Amino acid sequence: MESLMTPLYRERKVKPWSFLLLMVGPFFLWGCPTQKHVRKVKERAAPVVQKKTAEDNYVEALHLYKQGKSSGKVNYRQIIQLYRKALEEKPSLLQARFNLAAVYEEMGDNSQASGTLADLLRQKPDHVASVYRLAQVYFRLKQYRSSLSLMRRYLKMKPKLRKKPAMLLNLAAIMVAAGDYPNALVQARRVLAIDKKNVAAYRMIARVYLKKRRYAGVHLVYQIAQGLKKPDARLENIRGLAYMGQRKYPQAILAFNSATKIDPTLFAAQMNLGALALQYQDTQRAAKALGMAVKLRPRSRKAWLAYAVALRANKRFKNAEAVYLKKLLAAKKNDPDALFNLGVLYVKFMRKPKGGKAYLRKFIGEKGDQISNNHPAYKLLKQAEQAILMQQRMKQQMNADRARMLRKRKAPPRRAAPTPRKTPRSAPPARQPK
Repeated sequence: MESLMTPLYRERKVKPWSFLLLMVGPFFLWGCPTQKHVRKVKERAAPVVQKKTAEDNYVEALHLYKQGKSSGKVNYRQIIQLYRKALEEKPSLLQARFNLAAVYEEMGDNSQASGTLADLLRQKPDHVASVYRLAQVYFRLKQYRSSLSLMRRYLKMKPKLRKKPAMLLNLAAIMVAAGDYPNALVQARRVLAIDKKNVAAYRMIARVYLKKRRYAGVHLVYQIAQGLKKPDARLENIRGLAYMGQRKYPQAILAFNSATKIDPTLFAAQMNLGALALQYQDTQRAAKALGMAVKLRPRSRKAWLAYAVALRANKRFKNAEAVYLKKLLAAKKNDPDALFNLGVLYVKFMRKPKGGKAYLRKFIGEKGDQISNNHPAYKLLKQAEQAILMQQRMKQQMNADRARMLRKRKAPPRRAAPTPRKTPRSAPPARQPK
């Protein structure tokens, strides 16, 4: 029989940290959220993303444009994307379409600008601002007939502007470009009827006479305009062109020089002065005028080509080479004019026939059948090949001379042959006295 004092079970030794587990365990179980609770929390925490409206994108594009203009760095791509999104959401948002065309214009993409404005006018044919803007875009695209048609349409919409000299002169300028000289003269004379001292009207008449090769008429208009005592750089430039038409080149240089003094920012006058000065070997004046021209229009290919020739004429060959490589060929890899002129520079002036040969071959490859076998490029190519052969022969001769000199230095010095010793002659026997 078991003793009454004997317990029915054996006690275990309780470890001190077991009580802690017993206390903390339920706490964690109580504090952990269930799976359902987690889903509810996530659903509450997720932010509600509202889709941007067309107006939101339009306002953001306007803000980005203004911000870019103030900082000097306009992100045109992002602005275009925002306007396009706005138009996708709401095609009837005409102001967004008009602004998109203006952005294309500012980027120099006149074809996209014309398409955008044409779309706008299909939506709303009486959108006055778009009619005027599209007329300007067509003028830049050299679609003069379409530009003239839209300008006439614009003046019908705004009949009061027919009495404005500036608008009449714009119409006359388009007429001159379109070849409608009689009506251009009519518009310019209407301006003079309103304002007798309008120099721009005299300039327009002079332009018409220049186009018609009536050079005496150009000089007559210039003399009349001189009485107004309002020097005009553009009129001076037209006078210079008239002198060129008459082959009076010294007078033309003076007229172009006068135009650049009145207005140094007149690109046409700087180009004309530089080109004519080059013909008369006035290389310093040419380089100065054409250097100003490339500053005025850094994207003008013609200006850079002329400036490079002027640098070459001033024997600034490295600078001319840099213009061809870093300005012209960097912008357009296979520019034929740049390839040919760089070949000329290398072959004739810089004694780099290998480089000249390479660029002349590229030029011939680009032109193909467009040039005949008598083109100067073929003659220069032969000169380059002959120069390369001469250089190779000279190099071989120099290497041979150098090797000969090295052999002489390395060869041991020759010992001189020993000179034979002279044996003393024996004295002649003494003569016996007789």
